[in-house]
Amino acid sequence: MSDPATIQMRNEAREFLREMDPRARSQGRTYHRRALVEDIEWLSDTAFVVALTGTRKHSVALEFDEDTGWSSECTCPMKFDCKHIFAAMTALLEADFLSTDEGDGGVHRTPSPREKPAEGNRPVRFAAEVKEALGRPLSSREKEYLQRLTRVYERCRQARRITHWDFEELGFRLPGYGWDVLDIWPAFPESEKDFWLHVVNAATERGLSVPEFMAPVSDLAPLKERLHDWQRLREIDRWKRVIEEEQDHSRALIGPDRAEPYELRLKITPGVAVLEWRGPKEAEFTPLRPTQARLLEQLHRENGVRFPPETDWLWSIFADRMNAGGTLEMRLNHPGEFELIDRLLRMPACFPLFVNENGEPFRRSERALRWQLDAAPDSTGDYCLRLVQEDGSPVSNLSLAFNGNPTLYLTHDTLFTGPPLKTGVLNPAVENRVPAPALETAAGASLLRSLDIGLPPRLSERVRPVPLRAVFVCRIEPNYRGSPTEYCVIRPEARTMQGRRVETWNGASWQDSRGGRRTATEERNGTITLYDRSTLESGGLVLGPLSAKWDVQRGGYSARVTRKFPALFAAWIQSLPKTVELELHGELASFKEDPVRAGVRLDVNEGDIDWFDLKVVLDVAETDLTPDELKLLLDAGGQFVRLKGRGWRKLDFDLSDEEDERLARLGLNPRELSSEPQRLHALQLADPAAKKLLPEEQFARIERRAGEIKARVTPDLPPTIQASLRPYQCKGFHFLAYLSENRFGGILADDMGLGKTLQTLTWLAWLKDNQSSASNGDASHPVLVVCPKSVMDNWRAEAARFLSSLRVRVWPARELNDLPAKTDTADLHVINYSQLRLLGESLAPVRWLA
Repeated sequence: MSDPATIQMRNEAREFLREMDPRARSQGRTYHRRALVEDIEWLSDTAFVVALTGTRKHSVALEFDEDTGWSSECTCPMKFDCKHIFAAMTALLEADFLSTDEGDGGVHRTPSPREKPAEGNRPVRFAAEVKEALGRPLSSREKEYLQRLTRVYERCRQARRITHWDFEELGFRLPGYGWDVLDIWPAFPESEKDFWLHVVNAATERGLSVPEFMAPVSDLAPLKERLHDWQRLREIDRWKRVIEEEQDHSRALIGPDRAEPYELRLKITPGVAVLEWRGPKEAEFTPLRPTQARLLEQLHRENGVRFPPETDWLWSIFADRMNAGGTLEMRLNHPGEFELIDRLLRMPACFPLFVNENGEPFRRSERALRWQLDAAPDSTGDYCLRLVQEDGSPVSNLSLAFNGNPTLYLTHDTLFTGPPLKTGVLNPAVENRVPAPALETAAGASLLRSLDIGLPPRLSERVRPVPLRAVFVCRIEPNYRGSPTEYCVIRPEARTMQGRRVETWNGASWQDSRGGRRTATEERNGTITLYDRSTLESGGLVLGPLSAKWDVQRGGYSARVTRKFPALFAAWIQSLPKTVELELHGELASFKEDPVRAGVRLDVNEGDIDWFDLKVVLDVAETDLTPDELKLLLDAGGQFVRLKGRGWRKLDFDLSDEEDERLARLGLNPRELSSEPQRLHALQLADPAAKKLLPEEQFARIERRAGEIKARVTPDLPPTIQASLRPYQCKGFHFLAYLSENRFGGILADDMGLGKTLQTLTWLAWLKDNQSSASNGDASHPVLVVCPKSVMDNWRAEAARFLSSLRVRVWPARELNDLPAKTDTADLHVINYSQLRLLGESLAPVRWLA
């Protein structure tokens, strides 16, 4: 069997060819077919020099490295990725330099592709044999094909093998890569005809057809008898290899039990983090080599190997690195890989996977590190700054520090959190000695303040702290002079408590208000002014609700003023921390004012018979608002309205819970009130809830009208109804009679099971007994009932029980089209909703009683 290293070389050689430039591949394939490779010199197991001649002689160096793969260089002007390299690598694959001899396991060298075979082995007169079998002269196309067959045979006889490209040249397209060698014979054929028969046999086994004119010389019966035993032995050998290799993989990598997980960890050593692994049956972790990692990744994809959940994520990172050409090590001096280590350390699930140089897991300290300052003895001495543990003990063997939130410090066995790094200023791994004249300055005071270190006495007595506050200055500005498009521009400023502007925000950082760099301290006449920036940092720039963006041209954050702007701006104001102050200019100042408070009164005017038009009257304390402005506020439904010269205002109803309930009983919602009159019926307005909302004389008039309405229609039960109605059922019947008497529409909305069908039948009996204006005509007109399909039969049953004199017909689907012409066959016709859609306008001409 082939050894794994050679298999890897061959596989990566094929991948090398696949990744080359398409044009180089095409031209290199031509070079190879023309047999322009003259010699292959074997320098070592992994290094070769290939000589070839095209328009001139060239030499190609090919070398393989286990980690980086194949590298190449040509003497042509292109040097890399050229046609000569493609032809050279293809010849190397075909010349069997990348395979092993099972007998001795060594790499051997086959004859050069340009070596000529012995003269006595040349095929003889196969074209003449074809001509004789056809019994006619050969056409020019047939001659050309036989010449091509001879060229292919000569080339294959030199290499003692055949590839996909050779088949393709003969018109047989096989799946696979062009340089792959095909195993189609036990020994190379010694004649052109025998070569042809083996080619035909391989092609027909793959479902390909032979050129028609070659059929007379393509009888495969004798060849198949010769190949039978060889093919059987080859199949047995193939299965043996498959089974043996599967067992080898299981023994070498995953052991007898594939269900047991593999373990991974990351060892931190000086300068590099190394991925280590341990199998389920192994006692020690060992560094994972690239070849092992590739096989492990393959088995992981095929579910042959699994990792614990906390390890699986770590493995996915390294698998992606390998696919991108990376290694199984992370260099700690590389910014990108250093950042990745930082992220992994901050993940609780991944932290236990880190070990130190001795293979021991890191501890996580709950106590943070801090900077300690040892005072200088006098103004000519040195201050000493060192990173210490919480109790003041030194930090030993500090190896790595990761700036962030929080900053992480890694020693040989412990992970600490600590103060921010001051890269280029302080080295956390050593004592930092700073001369007193350098530290006892404004900049020194600022540094100590940022490290959360108390100022030494000589420095403290010279410092005057000045707190800064964040102020957002907001204005409405047009897009350009005269433009209807407006923007709200927000300019953050840092001011002293006395209001002096010290700094402005430039979109990324604070800077001196005069345009210079941010000023943390100032020193004049020996006094150091130390600006306290804590409120600026805690306040932040809370601009989320507004979706405002930094506008360089306007020098601030800008948000376009749209219909949604006032609601967003008001929400933004509410979201600001208390440490941030607002300075609103122009119309924006209106957002500091309270909403317009208004009480509600009602006023009615009589409309049509028994109907009244109700209007809302606002009682507003702000007497300077015009009627038109009040109308705009009322119609806005509690939303902001931009009033000319007054900014944005909104209306808030000043209603007690009792008043709110009264409006609700009238069917009115304060948030839906408008200046447009609403039409309400006298019976609706006669509710006692309206008494305190309407003028006394208006409510009295409504009550009189409601009394008249209620007294109008209270008929006795028709004698044809065979039932005693309950009081609420009688009320429902009177309600229906009232509606029809006044030609109103209405809804009988009792709960399910309370007898709506009985009340309706009682009303229909009353209609038939009273040929008055309540009906639509003669009482002999029929009644149409449209109902759900599930209750159609219930109508017939209820009518038979309570109004047996009523003829009822429930219409089935098959007879439905007859309904418009047969309305006289029943007093009450019952159909469902789907049937109504089918009948459509055909029912419109019918005169219905109800």
